[in-house]
Amino acid sequence: KAIAQVVDILRRDGVIVYPTDSVYAFGCSLHSTRAIERIRTLTGKQGDDFSIICHDLSGIAAYARVDTPTFKLMKRNLPGPFPSLLRASNKVPDKFLDRKKTVGVRIPANGIPLAIVEALGNPLVTASVKTPGPETEYTTDPSLIYERYGDRVDMVVDGGNRQRAAFIISDCFSDIECDILHEMDRGCTRLMAQGSWTGKDRPVLFFVFSKREISIIKTIVYQHDPNAILVITDVNEAIGYGFKKAGE
Repeated sequence: KAIAQVVDILRRDGVIVYPTDSVYAFGCSLHSTRAIERIRTLTGKQGDDFSIICHDLSGIAAYARVDTPTFKLMKRNLPGPFPSLLRASNKVPDKFLDRKKTVGVRIPANGIPLAIVEALGNPLVTASVKTPGPETEYTTDPSLIYERYGDRVDMVVDGGNRQRAAFIISDCFSDIECDILHEMDRGCTRLMAQGSWTGKDRPVLFFVFSKREISIIKTIVYQHDPNAILVITDVNEAIGYGFKKAGE
């Protein structure tokens, strides 16, 4: 029902703010020239700063020209937070391209935009919500985003402000742990576990981090150990030192 309400807004030239894999973003239908102009006004960006969200690889293939090597590369790396720049197909409206021949395409891991695009039946135009300076909470906290943009968009889709927890199993745990401590400035806990197959004791790294740091932790883990096991899960609430205080 909520997705249907969002789609109805988008089909009536509406602009929404919705959660992505990292920060929140402005979104509208690819086929709404009026809404695209509204996003340009909100962001101060031109068309070449926008990308589109597709539901799956077949959607990308419909709106961009994809050769076999590129398709295989995207299949290995998507879904994910980064766009791929491809030659646009004739299904991309000229008003969006604005004399360009390429389009940035994405398939996010976040289920909310995927559900919106599937129900809408065509891609979303997307542009990240950004603020000047270090005020990153305005790009990740839906309540603060509503305070700033609620009277300028048609809906702010609340994806929650949840954190994430990671469990990492790797022979390179010491190097990964060091990067988490120094590059991300986060604490990390070693949990002692035993492999069912080998019967050997080995540490499992555990730590809590923000949603916008997902791509960072993936890079850290897999640059040290391509065979590492990384499990990421949602955290409803984290209380204690380094997080919010009890009673807040």
